[in-house]
Amino acid sequence: MSDPGDGAGDGLPPPEVRRRMFQLMVSIRACDDRIRRGLSGGEFACTYWPATGQEAVAAAMGAALRADDQLVTTYRGLHDQLAKGVPLAALVAEILTRATGVNGGKGGAMHIAHPPSGLMVSTGIVGSGLPIAVGLGLAAQLSGTDRVAVASFGDGATGTGSFHEAVNLAALWRLPVVFVCQNNRYAEMTPTAHAQPVAHVADRAHGYAIPGVTVDGNDPDAVHGAFETAVGRARSGGGPTLL
Repeated sequence: MSDPGDGAGDGLPPPEVRRRMFQLMVSIRACDDRIRRGLSGGEFACTYWPATGQEAVAAAMGAALRADDQLVTTYRGLHDQLAKGVPLAALVAEILTRATGVNGGKGGAMHIAHPPSGLMVSTGIVGSGLPIAVGLGLAAQLSGTDRVAVASFGDGATGTGSFHEAVNLAALWRLPVVFVCQNNRYAEMTPTAHAQPVAHVADRAHGYAIPGVTVDGNDPDAVHGAFETAVGRARSGGGPTLL
């Protein structure tokens, strides 16, 4: 008989995966706290958008993806970047615009890329990353690999034309893309309920005949399970999913 809570036979991720997610969540929160503390105390100055409260989504994603899978995220992407494997010291150096940063300090917090870890780009325009992820998915499909592309974005991006164009094209061509909306219920100052007529962002998937899944972003086990299903579908040629 398995020990309670070890993840065996109860639908939970294996113990090593849960440990990895916990490690990522703690690392993300510690890094986020340290940067905000340095800013508020006047230790350094830079532009920074916190990812506080969204650690579990990124950790589950990082644990579900392979090293060669590719990610496009946003300017509020510290958690995604760390979870995908961008080196911590070089990432923080880039946020602080240091020459030792992953992009030589030229991108700052908004424009970070590290292709060796699969982080292809962090975009500064809302919704602009989704078509890029579709291009990455098309490249994987044409090259005959089973690599998966992930687009991470906020709820505000789902009101842009680029969101609908990207999801439509990915669905039409059955591309290996996972669209991940980290819905914190506000697009800057606009509540999600004031910006969309559907109850859940995932409901938008129905218009493109792809799976749409709503998951509690504070439950890493549930998020990891949803990621595993979506990534497996994409990798096997089943097409995209909207989480």
